[in-house]
Amino acid sequence: CRLAEYKHLVEEWLITEKPFLRSDFKLIDVRELLPLNRSYLSRIFNEGFGDSFSNVIKHLRIEEAERLLTERPDLPVNKIADMTGFSNASVVHRTCYATHSGITPNSFKKKMSS
Repeated sequence: CRLAEYKHLVEEWLITEKPFLRSDFKLIDVRELLPLNRSYLSRIFNEGFGDSFSNVIKHLRIEEAERLLTERPDLPVNKIADMTGFSNASVVHRTCYATHSGITPNSFKKKMSS
């Protein structure tokens, strides 16, 4: 089984190319890297990453949003949402709030700048 090899390739691609920054990025788009069927691509995430495709992508997007909130506190949250593949600012708010136990993106900015 080449699952570990495929997982490594996908992980490296996600980190270097950041295709998840496109708001329309879907599981099937991983075929740009690996020409495999949808169910095997899903297995790479579920078994290789230990989580669903959507959760892995959400995690990567929130990491990128947090980086921008920290490095570019001048950017409004809606701009950060556009830049990180989230559909809108309220999704960034909800995700950040859930990820950081009740901290909003603006509170996260303030916390990181102090």
